[in-house]
Amino acid sequence: MTGIHRYQVSFAVAFPPAVRQIILITTLAYLFQTITGHRWDRVFGLVPALVVTGGALWQLLTYALQHGGPFHLLWNMLVLWMFGTELEMTWGARRFIGYYVICTAGAAIATVATGPASEVVTIGASGAVFGILAAFGVLFPDRQVAFMLLFPMRARYFVLVLAGLQLLLFAEGQGGVAYAAHLGGLLTGLTFLAVTYRKIPMLRRTPRRRSRRPHLSVVAPPRTPAAGETMEPDEVDRILDKISALGIAGLTTHERAALEQASKVLEERQDEDA
Repeated sequence: MTGIHRYQVSFAVAFPPAVRQIILITTLAYLFQTITGHRWDRVFGLVPALVVTGGALWQLLTYALQHGGPFHLLWNMLVLWMFGTELEMTWGARRFIGYYVICTAGAAIATVATGPASEVVTIGASGAVFGILAAFGVLFPDRQVAFMLLFPMRARYFVLVLAGLQLLLFAEGQGGVAYAAHLGGLLTGLTFLAVTYRKIPMLRRTPRRRSRRPHLSVVAPPRTPAAGETMEPDEVDRILDKISALGIAGLTTHERAALEQASKVLEERQDEDA
């Protein structure tokens, strides 16, 4: 029983609920697309002319469920899993899904805006995935990332280089790849995060450390609410999502203390109302 319990916890950490659901739904949609044929591309794919003149607004989201082949699907879902897992564990499932949907729509709107009369079909979750990469660079700017799987660099520079390359390729008019969607998803994500956090920490230079000794990055734990103080709703949702994914054993000491304090405050208020 102990071995099974550990397996379930590790699986939940590796594939948290939102990432798992997005991968499952997208894969099922691709299988449906493959079995029934590609005639659905103009129905569920993104066709700017149909959105503008035909009112096909659902395409602003459904295009992300369509893919051009197994490798297209595999690459997008692999990047989503690699970078989205830690984001979901930080934000919680609901906020992560909301962010994914916003980036999906932002990438679609950018595609429509750059060619409103275009009949070209755009499919794939790449726009949303670029938004995920942007968020990773913002929240974990000093994390090492392998650019092109070969060149290690900090996440902040990885995102900036990625954005520069997409902008260059878009300006050169390279066909076959939805660079407008990539840029749209990335810029939508950065804009959302700038509004949410009031700053973009990835753009701030990290001061050099004088010590030559190896060091570990330490993230300050969440503050435990004082007596009589209530937790923010987003923090409560995040902890509940984490319990849903990992169980109560997956909470940190600070998260347990915060949850216990919130429960005490709620009981005290219920006693006062009674």
